[in-house]
Amino acid sequence: MENKSCSKCSYPLVPSAFDEIKAAENMKFRAIEEKFNNMQLMIEKLITASTQVQDRKQFNVMAQSLFMSGILKSEEQKK
Repeated sequence: MENKSCSKCSYPLVPSAFDEIKAAENMKFRAIEEKFNNMQLMIEKLITASTQVQDRKQFNVMAQSLFMSGILKSEEQKK
């Protein structure tokens, strides 16, 4: 049986090993891309919702909810 990859460095030794590595990388890339698209959609919804807030108290409640969920962070938490 022939090794598909180098046992020391994992370098692909046959085309099928390269194809497997590339397929795994593509799956990871698609997952990251999907997460990014979901986050972008959430941000758009958040911006839309925040522009519709008329009452300062309502805005504060929304901001507090975002801080508690971890979506927003204070300047101290960012450091």
